[in-house]
Amino acid sequence: AFFGPGKYEIPSEKLEEAQIIFSPILDSVVSFYNKYADIDRIATIRIIGFADGTGFNKESDIARTLLLLLNDSLATKQQLNMKLSELRAKRIADLLDTTLSTRIDNYQNIQKLNFLFFETGKGEEFPSKKITDYVENDERRRVVLLFWSVLPR
Repeated sequence: AFFGPGKYEIPSEKLEEAQIIFSPILDSVVSFYNKYADIDRIATIRIIGFADGTGFNKESDIARTLLLLLNDSLATKQQLNMKLSELRAKRIADLLDTTLSTRIDNYQNIQKLNFLFFETGKGEEFPSKKITDYVENDERRRVVLLFWSVLPR
């Protein structure tokens, strides 16, 4: 997990590692696209963020930021975690977009491929129904899942 409890920024010391880990997603999309490079296509990458069940100290910087973004000073812990999970998904989308722009010269035949990023937050939902031993402050709940597709326009 790149996100600590109550965090949505990727720490600067983990940014390069995050780019390395998420770059294969872009490589996979481009590789699939190159099989059909003569067709205009749209690559859709769906990013789903999650948050653990930890609450927030209402006086903390992150709580104030989330309350401001929600425009609701009485937001519940679940609403705050939902917003936090959305911000995590957005950060990964930003990372992918930045990585794409720095690596675009390494890709061939990408001129006809448009990338669309869709970010969704799932709040305190469990990322996997197969894991049955989650705890409230579980880093396995502070993750982002990604799915992609490449379709003709």
